[in-house]
Amino acid sequence: MGVLMMIFTLPKPLPDNDRVFSWLVVGGFSAWGGIVRYLMENRASGKAFSWHEVLSQVVISGFTGFLAGVYGYEQGYSEFMVMGGGGGAISAIPFCPGCQRSDKPANLEVAMKTGMNGLHLITEYEGLRLQAYKCPADIWTIGYGHTAGVSANDVITEEEALFFLRQDVAEAEQAVNQYVQVPLTKNQFDALVSFTFNVGVGNFRTSTLLKKLNAGDDDGAAREFGRWIHAGGKTLPGLVRRREAERALFLK
Repeated sequence: MGVLMMIFTLPKPLPDNDRVFSWLVVGGFSAWGGIVRYLMENRASGKAFSWHEVLSQVVISGFTGFLAGVYGYEQGYSEFMVMGGGGGAISAIPFCPGCQRSDKPANLEVAMKTGMNGLHLITEYEGLRLQAYKCPADIWTIGYGHTAGVSANDVITEEEALFFLRQDVAEAEQAVNQYVQVPLTKNQFDALVSFTFNVGVGNFRTSTLLKKLNAGDDDGAAREFGRWIHAGGKTLPGLVRRREAERALFLK
């Protein structure tokens, strides 16, 4: 990535202390640009946050920006000091071996999104309720299975229900993208998003289904859907049908 430049006019000639200060400012802006770049790419890819990678961006981008300031002055550009706001040209190079290595295959570096099959499955089995109610697990719920911050007597509109649905689907997508370490088909991804939407990110992360999937046992993972059919200590016919639908989509 090239350096994103912001030009500031500084007095000429610069005293020695001012030179050093200006170069440090250049490095600071460049380091900040490297951090922002890392956070944006990290969010887009769904990878886990790493302080090692942040340190890599700070050191490399900051040092590159500092050198840009030194070079600019030495070339006689003291009236137009370059401040790196987007990181240096080599900011993508890791500071230490393996700092930016991903554990995922290369084809998983781009986050997947839920397709129509997954969205249809979620909305069909969640249903739409515009007034708060208690689900079989005794949790206040509203909209399309939304539970965060819901209280008794809450009422929402269909537009608000769709807003909550997008939020909750995005959370489930992020979890599947982050914790699954093997390639997925579109149908497998959609089935897992529906499953995670329903059981929660924490349950998905620690599930045997995920362990078998990451071990390459697709058939074993598919069988695990059928274990998640209980709520409030009871087997629920609705959950039985949902898990069957998710398993069928996963194997399709």
